[in-house]
Amino acid sequence: KQYLNFEISFDWKTDNYANSGFLWGVRDIEGLDQTYLTGREIQIVDPAVYENKPGMQKENAGALFDMIPPSQMVTKPSGQWNTYNISINYDKNVGFLVHNQKEVLRFPLRGSKWDSLVENSKFKTWSHFGKFEKGHISFQAHGPMDIKYPGITSFRNIKIRSLD
Repeated sequence: KQYLNFEISFDWKTDNYANSGFLWGVRDIEGLDQTYLTGREIQIVDPAVYENKPGMQKENAGALFDMIPPSQMVTKPSGQWNTYNISINYDKNVGFLVHNQKEVLRFPLRGSKWDSLVENSKFKTWSHFGKFEKGHISFQAHGPMDIKYPGITSFRNIKIRSLD
């Protein structure tokens, strides 16, 4: 199913150095083999990866990946369950993330503010990135950020509700 306006909640946990994400607005396009080439992403990652890297918080858990860092760090360490409650509402032009019962992210979904976020990210030259409002959702797993670890991310209690 494809979604436009929706709310989703789920629990997630990572093993050491695991890297994952939640994406929406994903489209199947011939020649594009990864969901992140079209879909926007809220990052899921072991917080130990970026805890001592203040300049890389746009890639930490709770970030709108490579665009907006979370307003505060509330991610539990690897091996412990975290909860995301995500709302995407194009009618109101707002997306937000409540992470472990704290709102850590609020962002526009279209317009000049969205365009500015894309322009200041690695996605500025990606012709299909963030172009689709209605699309599939995706849970991704990149694997480990350190090859000494298996890079496993687990999900449970996934609940989605269309707002249309």
